[in-house]
Amino acid sequence: MDRRSFLRSACQACAAAALVPVAVSLEGCSSTNKLTLAPTDGVLEVPLTDLRPGATVIHAKGLSSKVIVQQRTDGTYSALAMNCPHKNGPVKFKEGDGFTCDWHGSTFDPNGKVLKGPAKQDLKNYPAEVVGTTLRIRVA
Repeated sequence: MDRRSFLRSACQACAAAALVPVAVSLEGCSSTNKLTLAPTDGVLEVPLTDLRPGATVIHAKGLSSKVIVQQRTDGTYSALAMNCPHKNGPVKFKEGDGFTCDWHGSTFDPNGKVLKGPAKQDLKNYPAEVVGTTLRIRVA
């Protein structure tokens, strides 16, 4: 095999390997709905019909972290940033168990309260309110 063929094969193998974790991580969150939205004047407007039981993850254009929306038992909604306040690592959500940061092991309850460090602060909580048939989340 010549150098060019070897490099082409190696690059193709690396590209294929890079896609595997994405597929696995999406499978692992199958109980969550995923949306991509852009905030307008610092507010995400989410039609209530787009929210599913359990949790909905929002990829908000222009924000450095995803936002997870959950309906509380009293019917109100919470919206939390999915980045650990310790070193800004991504957190994973497991319904009923809360959040875990894989970078350094911080854990948070389902409301985003710190249970175990090294994080010392809770997950960022965005104000969320229902207006008509829309959930308005203030992200800025």
